Amino acid sequence: MILHIYCRGVLDSSSKRLVGSAILNLVSLPIPIVISIVRRFVHLLILLVVWWFLRDELAGYDPLLAVGLIVALIAIFYKDIYELVIYILISLLIFVTGGRFWKWMCAGYASGIGFRQKLFVNKHMEEVVATMSQEQPREYQNQYDRILNLYLESGRQDNEEEIDALIEEYWQTV
Repeated sequence: MILHIYCRGVLDSSSKRLVGSAILNLVSLPIPIVISIVRRFVHLLILLVVWWFLRDELAGYDPLLAVGLIVALIAIFYKDIYELVIYILISLLIFVTGGRFWKWMCAGYASGIGFRQKLFVNKHMEEVVATMSQEQPREYQNQYDRILNLYLESGRQDNEEEIDALIEEYWQTV
């Protein structure tokens, strides 16, 4: 339901807002890079310590040492590099198409088209949804935030009942 509300909001958004959000995604890329380095700090520290102790023995293999360090860094950050490249490509696709790609994806999700539904709930798309959720018209953003907040606090009985009532009301109006 929450993705359905999100998609309706995207479909009602202007292309200008979607492109602006994609630009914001691209501009904020240093943040996930720093987070990735902090998360992999122990691995990076181990690599640097091993390199430090073996640097004298490997000094004669200078070109090979550089290639080895690059391969080791890629091995440490492979998953993060992969996710970052996918995130950049999706954001660029939204930017280049003027938001039409994102509207196409949301239209497919909302209409139940299998391929786009499957692709839309992919982990990488979820990251883009999360970062672009603030660029919707206020009406959809309020619904989205309200349901998400109720869901996050669903341990309380009154919140569970309100979620159930909202879900039932929402599907009756759609």
